Amino acid sequence: MLRSLTAALVSTAVCALLVSVASAQPIGSATEARNKVSGQRNATVRQITVGSRVSANETVKTGEASSGAFRFVDGSNLNVGERSSVVLDKFVFDPNGPNEVILNVTKGAMRFVSGSIGTRKTVVTYGAVMGIRN
Repeated sequence: MLRSLTAALVSTAVCALLVSVASAQPIGSATEARNKVSGQRNATVRQITVGSRVSANETVKTGEASSGAFRFVDGSNLNVGERSSVVLDKFVFDPNGPNEVILNVTKGAMRFVSGSIGTRKTVVTYGAVMGIRN
């Protein structure tokens, strides 16, 4: 009885997690994925390949001798260097309204070129050097 109850609870939790991940609204996709590029949202980790979609609240990580490039729905581009970790915290794109993007660079190197997202772009770093050009 206890085993069947445990199995039912685990099955329900897995289904809920899969629905949560599947229903995540895509904000862009990978245009390059060299060697080991992964994405993590909630507890699910997956390999990212060219064409893989990414969503808000997803952490993108690259391994040694690895890199990734992403194009977002507003036309912005993000390049992530080797041994890096970037959290795609928030991405709001409405062609007729206020837009916002927040990226959190927790480790490594990245390059972000904004598209038509408007004026609210935030890149959060810890002890980093940044260059901003308009």
